[in-house]
Amino acid sequence: TGPDGMALGFAIPRIVFTYLDYLLVEEMNQWDFTFSYRTSVEHFSPGTEDIEHSSFAYRLEDPHLLDWFGNLALVTVSTNSKFSNYLPAQKANNHDARRQSLKLELMARRAETGSWNDADVRTHHEEMVELLRRALAGERARSDSDI
Repeated sequence: TGPDGMALGFAIPRIVFTYLDYLLVEEMNQWDFTFSYRTSVEHFSPGTEDIEHSSFAYRLEDPHLLDWFGNLALVTVSTNSKFSNYLPAQKANNHDARRQSLKLELMARRAETGSWNDADVRTHHEEMVELLRRALAGERARSDSDI
């Protein structure tokens, strides 16, 4: 687990990504978002870079951040295969893939600003985990009051 108790990498249940996208639909007012069957965990910043397109602006200095929730998105198997070891800037250019996940959309928007580095991963991680925690705390509060 990570420093905040969140599971890492492939240990994060797929439903967490899907639930987060549901929360983001509400948060971003994206009611036209279409949920699809996705099972493949994609590392937005790859563990192994495409050397031909390597860039310091998109390289993580702390290798532990690769498996943080802030660097991961749920995509289809075919998208994960197409993404290969591309850098975040290249992945951000794939608008069809971005439509699979609002979390991935947010990551791509950040990468389009010129970087996807340690600070970006940490910030995105904290924002997404906080959204999950707020939602889960609210659900517990509602269910407790219904009893």
